Formats: sequence, structure tokens, C-alpha cells
Amino acid sequence: LGTDFNHTVWSVDWSPDGRFVAAIDSHGALRAYDPSSRRLLFSHDCAGSLFPTVVFSPDSSHLHVLSGAFAYRFAMPSGELVHKVKGGLSNTNGGPTAPDRRRAIFREGIMIVELDYQTGRRRTLPVTGLAPAELLNCAALEGEVFACQDHRFAIHLYRTQTLEKLSVLVGNTQAISSIRLHPNGRWILTSCDDNSSRLWDLATGRPIYSFISSTEARSSLDSQFFQVSRDGERIFLSEGRRVFSIPLDRTLQAMAPQALIDLSQNMSGLRLDGIYLKSMSVK
Repeated sequence: LGTDFNHTVWSVDWSPDGRFVAAIDSHGALRAYDPSSRRLLFSHDCAGSLFPTVVFSPDSSHLHVLSGAFAYRFAMPSGELVHKVKGGLSNTNGGPTAPDRRRAIFREGIMIVELDYQTGRRRTLPVTGLAPAELLNCAALEGEVFACQDHRFAIHLYRTQTLEKLSVLVGNTQAISSIRLHPNGRWILTSCDDNSSRLWDLATGRPIYSFISSTEARSSLDSQFFQVSRDGERIFLSEGRRVFSIPLDRTLQAMAPQALIDLSQNMSGLRLDGIYLKSMSVK
């Protein structure tokens, strides 16, 4: 699939029903495919954006695109454009940070804006504990939670409907490239441009483990990206052209870092060259 792109593909999504795959590149070239036949269903030239995002609706009936300053909604599989509305930067630093299938939350100037994919309606979110001038980026997470990062790289987490502040995660030294809410609703996973990825306790805001890359040669766009399996038992960490599969279960906190590496290598057959795990103190 996707051999007809001329520029870097930044976002790919597989529809929840498994019938469609969509991808978009940095110049806004959108493609939707039938993966069973590898047939191109439709294409569209969206506004160019360095970090666009594609995400299917929960019922797979529509494809949503954030690219440039616009949000698009396409019917599946026809590709009919349902609406094109003012959107916002889908993310600040590479890849789909957190593809909530119902909404996008992004920074627009000094405001935090929520966009409903289905209706195209927007609303401003007046959050507490975060001055507008401090805002760096935002992302909608699955599970009715959204995250905002400030200029000191702390991550502020809020309940989407009530705007209740849930936690503040402190410890990153660069902008985040990925953030995920674990399916158990208790953990947050982040990766950022300081070569680190972390597992946090949402209730306390404390780090449980950090995954540190020792890779020295990295380009400015060579970020780490996280994804977590639906059952919550594995995480997938991509770094450059490599993807690592790491087990993540209830025994994680009791594991020594080397034991976790050994288990990961035994289960996946992958060698975690250039990756080591550092245990974080939890007080």
C-alpha cells in the first residue's frame, strides 16, 4: 500500500472494523485503501502540513483528517467530502500523538480548542492551573482525557467533559512526541525528544519507569513514538526505523530493568540494542 506518495507519510490509521486503511503525507496527499485487495478507494489533496493526522470514526463510516489549518470529514468508502472546517495543528512534534476517534483538542493561539469531528463544532476549553502564555501543545486522549504541555515541558491532564484537573507530570526535558492513556485508565505513557519515554501513575503524577534511548545520532525529526495494544499488555516503541515490542503487565513495577529487557527479548525475538530501562524511584 501507499507506493504513490511523494513525501514523508506522517500518519496512518486502520479502521476499527478492519475494512479500510488511510494515510497522509506532509504535503497533504491523502489516500484511502481497501487492504484486502490493496485497491485505492479515493485520494484527496488536503492542505499541506508537516504533521497531519488521519483517524477513522468509531463506526468506521467516516475518515477525519487534520492537516494545515483545516479539519476534513470524508464518507467511507466513497470519499465524499462531508465538511471542511477550520481546525488547528493536530500535534506539535510528529506523528498522531493520540488519536481520539471523536474529537481533536489543539492549541490555537493562546486558547485550547476542542473540535467535534462529527459536527465540526468547536468550543474553547477554559482550563485551570495553566496560564495561556505557558501553553505549548495539546492532545485528546482516548478515555475522555486530554493533555496539555507547557513551556517547562510539564504535562497537565484534564477530564474532557468536566475540565477537572487530574494530574501534572513533571520530568520531561523536551516536547512530547507521543502520549497515550493505558486501557486500564491508571497509567499514562509518554515519549519525548529528550530520548526518553515514560510510564506514569495518573493518580499521583509520579513516574514508574523510564525507557531511555542511548542512540547518539538522531535527526531533528527522529522522535520516539508509543502505541499500546488494546489489551494493555504490550507497548510498541518506534525509534527511527526500528520498532520495539515490550511486554507491559501488572508485574512491571516489581521487575528489575534487566529482567524486563530479558522477558521482552524472549517473547518478541527482538534485541533491544541501544535501549536500556532505568527504574524511577516512586515515593
